[in-house]
Amino acid sequence: MFSVDTSEFPGTKLRKRWCIDMGMYDKCPCRQCKPPERHPGCHGKCEVYAAWRQKTDDAAKAIRDEQNRDNQVLGFITESQRRVDKRLKIKK
Repeated sequence: MFSVDTSEFPGTKLRKRWCIDMGMYDKCPCRQCKPPERHPGCHGKCEVYAAWRQKTDDAAKAIRDEQNRDNQVLGFITESQRRVDKRLKIKK
């Protein structure tokens, strides 16, 4: 069986770039909010939060899309190798 270096797949690069540029740990802008701007239910009306949430969701979706493409490729490779092993009666 052959191995695949997953660090060369685009999803990994995108994930690293997202962690650096936007950051998985990008803090919500509401952390600095104080009353009266911050109140129960303000997430539904706050434009700053809505923009931050949209940016975070877009970045997460881009990463998920890249990971899905990577998983499809790796799944195809794995399934192909499994079929070859089965045909040649290779035991693991």
